[in-house]
Amino acid sequence: MLNRFVGLFAALILACLSVPPAMASEPAPPPFEALKKRLIQDGFTEAQLDKIYGAENVKLDLSVATVYFRHNESKLNYDQFLKDKPIADARAYMKEHQADLEAAEKAYGVDKEVITAILMVETRLGGYVGTKPVINTLSTLAALSEQEKKDQLFDAVSQKKTTTKKKVESWADRKASWAYVELKAFLKHLDPDESDPASIKGSFAGAMGYSQFMPSNISVHGADGSGDGKVDLFTHSDAIASIGKYLKNHGWQPGMDAEKMKKVLLSYNNSTYYANTLLRIRAVLKGAS
Repeated sequence: MLNRFVGLFAALILACLSVPPAMASEPAPPPFEALKKRLIQDGFTEAQLDKIYGAENVKLDLSVATVYFRHNESKLNYDQFLKDKPIADARAYMKEHQADLEAAEKAYGVDKEVITAILMVETRLGGYVGTKPVINTLSTLAALSEQEKKDQLFDAVSQKKTTTKKKVESWADRKASWAYVELKAFLKHLDPDESDPASIKGSFAGAMGYSQFMPSNISVHGADGSGDGKVDLFTHSDAIASIGKYLKNHGWQPGMDAEKMKKVLLSYNNSTYYANTLLRIRAVLKGAS
């Protein structure tokens, strides 16, 4: 009887050991697997994408999405750029990069003071280009087309802001569609020999370089100011020339009045505060006030 009991007890233990723990689960798939499949369908190679998305620092970063629910353009302090120190820095910049600024002014008809004003407001004359890896930003935003990512976004947003899931998902769908176009443009612009794609930093929207261009603008409005055969917006010569080309392509002409200039500047950043600040900086740098 005892032997039978011991046998049954041993069998029970073995049976329990053969059943996987109730809490065990399969590891989560890499965050951009579905996105990679879409990109392959659009012509990118699996080898290229494996190299990019296999990099250690390439990852999902929902903070670049939640910031949109806090960002308020009207609360940005643009007056800071009209203080003595920034204006002095702008004048020094114009002297240091005089040749490039004059070349852009001649080629595109855009005042060198306006180009300098944009560089100052956008990146403090190239001193601050953003801290978010562009590949992470655009990949995260593009992946918001997936329901799982939308659920994660809503959970994050609802912790700090009263909103509805419908509103968050509607925003996510629109932003994902836009970001996917920008992501494809970024991947096409990316140097195939780049070993660390996450090293290219930009804004929370994915704007990059001293001029803060979105990737889709580079092929259309980017200019090779240095003459080295490529457009690198992390160089002053190319950033200066690209701003000149961008504004000309959007209607800038020499001798325009302030209202027409403002209309063109709004194409760079659709903010009245922004455009008015640029015009004020332009006037100060020209010595008009």
